[in-house]
Amino acid sequence: MQYDITKWRERYNAESIQAIIKKVKALDKNIIATGKELIWLLWGLERTKRWKEYQGYKQLAFKIFLDEICWIKYYRYNELRYAYQWFPLEAEKYGPHTIQAIKERVGVAKLPKVLAKLTTLVPSVQTGKQREELNKYINAIAPKKQRQDGADTKAYWRQQAEEYKTKWQDAIKEVREKDRMITTLILQISRQNKALNKYTYTTDTKPAKLRAGATLAPAG
Repeated sequence: MQYDITKWRERYNAESIQAIIKKVKALDKNIIATGKELIWLLWGLERTKRWKEYQGYKQLAFKIFLDEICWIKYYRYNELRYAYQWFPLEAEKYGPHTIQAIKERVGVAKLPKVLAKLTTLVPSVQTGKQREELNKYINAIAPKKQRQDGADTKAYWRQQAEEYKTKWQDAIKEVREKDRMITTLILQISRQNKALNKYTYTTDTKPAKLRAGATLAPAG
């Protein structure tokens, strides 16, 4: 599914950033029913850079705005966007988290095959027998490195460790970026305070005639 930025602007350009944030939070409360609209709204917000309108976020990244103001992690936003952009019908029918869970087990290439299999089992997939059938199908086509049985267990956990390491490094980079921004703001405020104090001292300590623009002439 391809999103249309022109339609997004037609719908949301008249709304304030505060109103858009309020709608994001409302849509996020029922992701299965409103996930499609939520992702379209966030996608347009990122494309148009309108998040920069929010006070204090003009110089900050979208993922920081998403995390701190909308309470949505950027990796979760990407997962939801993937589900609704590439498998909109399945995401609406089974939920985006189902798409993500299957993708993590079988990979991107085999995901369509599993979703096709899932379609043949619905609506009876809710029964234990059908869930077991689906699980066996997934296990049969899942890449060997992602199975957690026998000799593959160590390889699986090594892969998990690498993924967590990458996420941890990304988190550290994000913290450092915020720290740099805070340091810059502190320096800017400090310079502004010094300039203000200097201006106040100059205007308050000059004689009244000097403050009015007059000059002192030698006596006599």
